[in-house]
Amino acid sequence: GRFEEHEKEILNMNVQQEALRRNYNQLVELKHVLEKDDAFFSKAGQRDEELGGKVDIEEAGGGKGLCFISGVVVRDKFQLFERILFHAARGNIFMKFAEISEEIFDPVDVERLVKK
Repeated sequence: GRFEEHEKEILNMNVQQEALRRNYNQLVELKHVLEKDDAFFSKAGQRDEELGGKVDIEEAGGGKGLCFISGVVVRDKFQLFERILFHAARGNIFMKFAEISEEIFDPVDVERLVKK
């Protein structure tokens, strides 16, 4: 009776700790994505101002299907991800990536993941 209750409590605490780690990792990743995106678009805005104002992409003829993707990928799977994006975009891709300096741990294995 009493040992089973303690065992259930401990198992529940482990599940909750794993969920908290996963949530923390997602927030850290989101923070880094937002910081890197802000830096990228700030530089693009500065460069645009140096060229004398806003460039109208539609007038330049390249506005069809222009979009961006940002996110976090485990470093070991980055090359595969890059190839998939290249093929999906039929080679029409500009890729920029940055390392995440903060360590992120896998909540299940509790091992360090290096991400981009």
